[in-house]
Amino acid sequence: MTDPILEVQDQASVAICMATYDPPLELFRRQIESIRGQTHTDWHCYISDDHSGSDIFNQIRSIVGADCRFTMSRRATRLGFYRNFQCSLELVAPSQHAYVALADQDDRWYPDKLSVLLHELRPGVNLVYSDLRIVDTTGRISSESYWTSRSNNFTDYFQMFFANTVTGATSLFRAELLPQILPFPRSIGAAFHDQWISLVAMSIGEIAYVDQPLQDYIQHDSSVIGHAVRPGRTHEARQMLPTRKNLSRAWAKGQRAFEDDLRIKEFARELIERLGLQLSDERKAALEKLAVLGDDIRSTTWMAARAAVSLINDDVTMGAERRLFAGLVWSRLNTIASWLSFSPFRAETRDLHH
Repeated sequence: MTDPILEVQDQASVAICMATYDPPLELFRRQIESIRGQTHTDWHCYISDDHSGSDIFNQIRSIVGADCRFTMSRRATRLGFYRNFQCSLELVAPSQHAYVALADQDDRWYPDKLSVLLHELRPGVNLVYSDLRIVDTTGRISSESYWTSRSNNFTDYFQMFFANTVTGATSLFRAELLPQILPFPRSIGAAFHDQWISLVAMSIGEIAYVDQPLQDYIQHDSSVIGHAVRPGRTHEARQMLPTRKNLSRAWAKGQRAFEDDLRIKEFARELIERLGLQLSDERKAALEKLAVLGDDIRSTTWMAARAAVSLINDDVTMGAERRLFAGLVWSRLNTIASWLSFSPFRAETRDLHH
């Protein structure tokens, strides 16, 4: 007997959102052809170009050609990948599509990618993502799975704030989430579109995972984000030696970690404001805790406890809790240094509190 849910999804329209910027043209061409080769044929691809060079952009348009299944838009100035993905999503009319998939400019999708993801979007599941295979530009496989250096987590709400595991390029989500997703929150530190989208999806529903690669993830010199590899313990130990260089590096890392703390607070506050009554009591309580992270002794102690636990097991977050706690410590030290008109390793420190 045919599953009526799968039957409807097989006929559903998918908006594919791609952000481009000076893509390697042969890789871009291969990615476009892999999208054209999907077994699920009801899709439309929206490409937002982040002000690529004129020659490159003309070649992008040439590769897309006159295919009416593609809509292209070019930014007047460069925005960066975070805002450019927002622009790509803003091209989508939610009423015209049931689902949205994200696409990188230089990967290669397997023919059944959309079909497999669609079949996992059961009632209550807002977003689904898959594993991927790591290859270089020649097609040589370096890993059959993305999950070689850390464990995959998509059920622990707090950990998704600390160290997102949803790879945007493999994800598919419900188009009805777009009004809550857009616009993206302000960018603080290393803000990523896929983390924000996954947090919106998980705040009011579930996330599902397909434990099989559905695309090749191409690693090359101009990749924005690479395959994360855990640093060796010897390397970590060397960086803990009390040399001036290491102390200066630690101070800079503390500042970046505090930016991560601020971004978590920003995301939590935005989710409370945008989702409101859609939040369960459990989710709302979690967001309220994150929204005041480091503002009082209680939330600081809570993060210190999580940092201590991560010393025993950090397979999922790769020590993110320790870095976030270090950011809170940095903030206190920086406040003291400001009172004394003294910064031990930098002539000037940005004000990150506002």
